[in-house]
Parts: sequence; structure tokens; C-alpha cells
Amino acid sequence: MQPFFGMFGYGGLIASMNIGSCVEVSSKTKQSKKVYKLRLAREALLGNSGSECSWSTDGGIRDPLDEEIKESPHGSFTKVVILNPVVRNLDISKLQCKLKDIYFPYIQI
Repeated sequence: MQPFFGMFGYGGLIASMNIGSCVEVSSKTKQSKKVYKLRLAREALLGNSGSECSWSTDGGIRDPLDEEIKESPHGSFTKVVILNPVVRNLDISKLQCKLKDIYFPYIQI
């Protein structure tokens, strides 16, 4: 068995891949002056699942946006953008409530 606790939270990668086929994760720690960004595609991850091969993905390092600095006065954040949604009739407000309930303990200051 492989654990599903990843760098960006418990089951976050698997959950996001059930909603969309591509995910962009941007993250900044309090100590870092830069934002680290990864772009994860479902096909690339599934193509290497169970293999011993390593895989690479698009990503980069950038300065934080003014909006990100303003919305995270504590200096750290993780932002997940789910692209190419595969779920029909998605109720965004219900999804936001569920995600808040799941991740609330992890995002406390």
C-alpha cells in the first residue's frame, strides 16, 4: 500500500484528479520569498502509477502576486486550481464547504 498523504495534504492529489484532469498547485512557505508551482496532469500520473520510474512535470518558481501577499498576511499559502473539470453539475458552494471541512485542521495559523 502507498500512503495518500502528500506534500499538499491528505488525499489532495487523488481528490483533485477525480474533479478535473489537470491541477496547478502553487505554494509558498513563510520562510520562502518565492512561490513554487507544479502542474500535474492525470494522464502523466496514471502512466507511471505502480512503476519504479521517476517522472517529471511542468513547474516553476515565481515572485508572489500582490493579491497573494494581501490575502495571506501570515506569509504562507497553498492554492490549488483544478483545470478541465470532468464532473458535471458541480455545486461549487457544496464543494467549497466540503474542502473547508476536510482541510480546516491543516490550514490553521
